[in-house]
Amino acid sequence: MPKLGIKTYFCSNVCVAYRRGVYLELGGFPHPAIFNEDLIFAAGAIQNGWKIIYKADARVIHSHEYTYRELIRRNFDQGVSQACHPEIFEKVKSEKEGIHLICTLVKKLLKERKYLQIIQLFVESGCKYLGYQMGKHYRQLPESFIMKLTMNHNYWRGRNDEDA
Repeated sequence: MPKLGIKTYFCSNVCVAYRRGVYLELGGFPHPAIFNEDLIFAAGAIQNGWKIIYKADARVIHSHEYTYRELIRRNFDQGVSQACHPEIFEKVKSEKEGIHLICTLVKKLLKERKYLQIIQLFVESGCKYLGYQMGKHYRQLPESFIMKLTMNHNYWRGRNDEDA
């Protein structure tokens, strides 16, 4: 795990197939889950001796065009998810991957002379990080503010902090 960090558990429902028996044996996705249900399930599978396989030649088209506000909200939910699952996320840090991605993209954009896109990258990354940090510290925020930040209102309805 030290070598791969958070990538050890990375799994996206966008392009995944689960063995039904394993999925049922491990209890499926956590409930309630604001975000990362796929990653949390994958972590449980790995911790129970199963493997996650990355198939590089698989083809999936998936994209989002989020506004700055939506980036903050989406990453707020990401931060909440990580705060609610310290058994997974205390051992692996996401920030390192984010910094690596930004550095890689800046180098690529510099090489391609796309200087304005570097500014866009930093603004978007700042929005993501702001949302993520607020989500990690959601317990310190008033409920009314949480409801403005989340993309997943149903997660919060009728929930108490023990449900995390």
